[in-house]
Formats: sequence, C-alpha cells, structure tokens
Amino acid sequence: FPAYLQGVQRDRAMVDSYDGPHFRTAPASAIRQGPWKLIRHYENEDYELFNLDEDLSESKNLILEVPDQFKKMKEQLNEWIKKVNAPISFQRNPEFQKIQE
Repeated sequence: FPAYLQGVQRDRAMVDSYDGPHFRTAPASAIRQGPWKLIRHYENEDYELFNLDEDLSESKNLILEVPDQFKKMKEQLNEWIKKVNAPISFQRNPEFQKIQE
C-alpha cells in the first residue's frame, strides 16, 4: 500500500508536533510468509523483518540475523509489485500544495 493515509485530527498536538497534517501511515508495502513479515518503507527505503510467532509486537527487526529470509522476501515483494504494476511514485507530485492552517 504505497500511499499516505490522512489521519483524523483529534487534538491540536497531533498537528503541531511537526510541519504538516497528521497521517495514519507513510507509504509502505508488506508481505507475509508463514510467521515472517517484511515491511518496505518508501520514504527512506528502510526495511523491517519480523517473526510474528516470536515477536507479535514487531519490536525486533531481524534483517541482520536472518539475511537469507530478508533477501528472499524482498525479491518476492518486488516481483509482486512488478506483476500487479503497483502505482509507486518515486518523485514528488509537482501539483502538491502544502496545507495552510
């Protein structure tokens, strides 16, 4: 799901904490395989790999501990993105206008 989801403003602190509106999530894609979950974050090209059987709260990134699993799932995710022609943009939208309050 490589897109931003606009959040609902519940209080002023949520918007004032940084320069911009509150978003529920930043652009990312994820793939599950058995207990494994790989998340790709598009803003900074970071990845996270979790074993949900052992870490349901997704608190320990296992990329360095199980590099073969990471590589395998990364390739599978990239193949699927190409197969479905997912609309992923790596350029800023020239039509974007910052929300002014």
